[in-house]
Amino acid sequence: MYVKKFYPNAKKIYAFGSSILADELSQVGAIILSSQDHNDKYGMSYHDAAHMEADGEIDVVVQAYDDKINLYKLALASYAL
Repeated sequence: MYVKKFYPNAKKIYAFGSSILADELSQVGAIILSSQDHNDKYGMSYHDAAHMEADGEIDVVVQAYDDKINLYKLALASYAL
């Protein structure tokens, strides 16, 4: 797996995609933060996104198709980078 090969010391991964992505990444052995946990975060404004705090513990963001994409998920992934 790409993440395990190129980021072997990753402790926390943001799986920005379907639950299948999070399940697959669980084999890496890191803590997986799934974007599916944030499906209810609709209604966030750009002002809110500009003032949200980054999760400094995320080492890797892996993005795939997410049919419930929202501003919260985009902001969280962006700030992690």
